[in-house]
Amino acid sequence: MSNLVIKVAELPQEFPAIQAIRIAVFQEEQGVDAALEFDGKDAISEHLIAYLNGEVVGTARIRYLDDKTAKIERLAVLSTARGQGIGKKIMENAL
Repeated sequence: MSNLVIKVAELPQEFPAIQAIRIAVFQEEQGVDAALEFDGKDAISEHLIAYLNGEVVGTARIRYLDDKTAKIERLAVLSTARGQGIGKKIMENAL
């Protein structure tokens, strides 16, 4: 998996790709309501984005609750890229 790149997303440019992953994973696969998934907290959060061979395959959101506490949320990897440890790598980067 040497072609995996995980980085802090550039917003707003990369947000449509993040949104597409979250729609595919949470809404389409898991049936989560759009109002719950897109809760208005994306603008106050930091987002990680994962690229595998140049294609966006995963994301996570880091929301800072205060100056000492952060919450990792919305970790998602496309079904076509699962089973390769990408979610684990995203979590390692988030931490």
